[in-house]
Amino acid sequence: MSIGDDGIGMADERRTGSLGLTLMELLAEQVKGGLAVGSGAGTTVTVSIPA
Repeated sequence: MSIGDDGIGMADERRTGSLGLTLMELLAEQVKGGLAVGSGAGTTVTVSIPA
């Protein structure tokens, strides 16, 4: 599942140490999944969960 926007993007320092992103990573790991955050012309958060 991917969620994105077309805003200014997310600065690198906001992507490290963020409680919200850390929680999302931990929850994805619990189901053997992964989390990817892309930033540029907007921000995209993708959660991958195996079938």
